[in-house]
Amino acid sequence: MTPESSDSPSKAAPRDDSHRIKIHNWQDAVDSITDDTQLIRYMKLSAFLLLLDNRLFIPNLKLLQAQDRRESRIPQELLGPTYWQKMSEVVSPHEQALLRITAGPKRWKRVGSTLKADPRFLAERWLEELAKRRCVWCWNRSIDLLHSLWKIYGERGVAVLSTVGRIRKALEKAGARKGVISLVRYAPLRTPQQLEEVTTMLEMERSLNLRRPYLFKDAGYRIEEEVRFVLGANPMATSKPLGVLIDIDSLALIHRFVIAPDLPRAEADCIQQLANKRLRIRAKTAHRAKEPPFLRPFAKEPDLPGVHSDLD
Repeated sequence: MTPESSDSPSKAAPRDDSHRIKIHNWQDAVDSITDDTQLIRYMKLSAFLLLLDNRLFIPNLKLLQAQDRRESRIPQELLGPTYWQKMSEVVSPHEQALLRITAGPKRWKRVGSTLKADPRFLAERWLEELAKRRCVWCWNRSIDLLHSLWKIYGERGVAVLSTVGRIRKALEKAGARKGVISLVRYAPLRTPQQLEEVTTMLEMERSLNLRRPYLFKDAGYRIEEEVRFVLGANPMATSKPLGVLIDIDSLALIHRFVIAPDLPRAEADCIQQLANKRLRIRAKTAHRAKEPPFLRPFAKEPDLPGVHSDLD
């Protein structure tokens, strides 16, 4: 295991370079995630019906930020001035690329006799562009049926059970070019616990993890034990709906599902019958002729090569 990430080979989790979506485990992880790790996702009935139709909407970071103002901003909140100093090393090599796509006024800073872009301004632009280019599908590590998560995410809906490997295979089959799978790291912002805060800050300061701010969340969400599938996406495809709508093989993805306990028996029976009928048919990838770029959600990024290397 390297100082940066357990994406590197180890005896416990050998690297499989055949996969475009890589598993990341934290250095101090007690129980690493593997393809066999079981996961659960609570969803509204509308999302489940869409999935039965072999379609899936995955939000981008901008949409998640509209729901949680701390989304992908935990490192800068916890590290303070240190964050901007370290991010300067990340963004400075990409100054021209970031300035090229920046509309409106730019902020400058004099360095000796040279006028250069303000590093903090560049870091903000880097974060904004990252939010357009990363879609996140959230699952939960604990497969216990938790009342709180039913209420928040799956009221009168369904809980789908799967595994890391099933989900990864389905997303790669759907065309995902690159991505990372990781447990979320929780930061005790409101109720500091000194040891946990120190170890979390050390993780945040690592070069690779500075590029992955979406792997850190407020400790108020700890009960979710969230596992994130973070995918590189074409910003042209994510700009309007703030996410991507893709074809996916639901039969391969879904291991089993549980209907919400608050759903009336008659409705639950109808959903069960519909799901049984749909899941007997293996999903087929839809073929579209002459698709415009915005319908290719996982197309390569032509305008910012190398600027965001978090998924490499």
